[in-house]
Order: sequence, then C-alpha cells, then structure tokens
Amino acid sequence: MDYAALSIAFTLLFLAEMGDKTQLMAMTLAHRYRVLPVVVGTFAAFALLNLIAVLVGEGVARIVPRNAVLVVAGLLFLLFAWRSWRDAAEEPTEATTIDHRRAWLTSFTLIFVAELGDKTQLAMVALAAKTGALWSVYIGGTLA
Repeated sequence: MDYAALSIAFTLLFLAEMGDKTQLMAMTLAHRYRVLPVVVGTFAAFALLNLIAVLVGEGVARIVPRNAVLVVAGLLFLLFAWRSWRDAAEEPTEATTIDHRRAWLTSFTLIFVAELGDKTQLAMVALAAKTGALWSVYIGGTLA
C-alpha cells in the first residue's frame, strides 16, 4: 500500500469536491429523501467512477511515456483550477422531484452522470498513471 499516493488522492479529491456541484446535489437529495439511500447511491457512484479512473490511468501509464503523463497531468490540473475559478459564481440548478423509493438509484445515476469525465475523475486518471499505485489511489479517492 502506497500511503503517499493514498494521502494525495484523498486530499486532492476532498479539496476538489468542496462546494462542487456533486456535493450540492448530494445535499439536496439528502434533504428531500432519506439520508441512507442517498449516501449508498452516492458512494456506489464514486466507487465505480474511481475504479474506472484508476483502470484508465493504468492503461495510460502503459501506453504513454512517463514524462508525457507528468506534463499532461500538470496541464490538466491547471485547466481544472481555471475552470473551477471561472465556474465558482454559477448558481446550482434546482433538483427535480423523484420517487422516494428510488432515491438510491436516482442518487447513483445523478452523481455518476455529473462526475463522469469531471475534473476529479480525470485527476484520478492522472494520479493513477503517475504513481502506478492503483489501489492506493482508488482507496484514497473513494474515501474522500
């Protein structure tokens, strides 16, 4: 277990998700529906997204030279920082009404679609490719 990679993944994703649309979406869902199904759906979505990210990162690391991965990862982080700064003033959209019995599935679907290809998922890809510590990155990112 690479504890440095785990710590970096946890810290990076924890800070990147603060005030993000996903956090606002999860809070809105938890306010409207029972908390447990929302938490289960949200956690399952992040677990699957992070698994996809580290597996893609492993594939990238096998194909692309390490220096290129480092340069692209650095550029992606700068791009995401700029996007976050630019989008900070945007208002969150109002959630639609859904059936209480399907809160976990709705939470999973909304979070999965919102985060697929998002800055945090691409950061996970870059971190997994850079460190090669797939499970450490996965665990750190998923716990965040």
